[in-house]
Amino acid sequence: MILYLDTSALVKLYAREVGSAEVKRAVARADLVATSLVAYVEARSAFARKHRLADIDDDALKRHTHEFEQGWNRLDACRSTRPRYAAREIWRNNIA
Repeated sequence: MILYLDTSALVKLYAREVGSAEVKRAVARADLVATSLVAYVEARSAFARKHRLADIDDDALKRHTHEFEQGWNRLDACRSTRPRYAAREIWRNNIA
């Protein structure tokens, strides 16, 4: 199965939120996990926002960003942010 994660789902892999467990289970079952290139900047921004709002402390921010950087290389990042075009790009790059 190909799993596409938008930024909110991607953040749930690293920061404990409602739905984190479901996202982690879906990722574990997926043959391929994809996201958009823009999700990189959006996720880093989300971690910084959580820190600014005191939802996470300094240690959590460092841990989330480090784990995110490690995990980013395992994702298939596509250029398109529009789901239909992203799906086509992922399909062509990995299946076709």
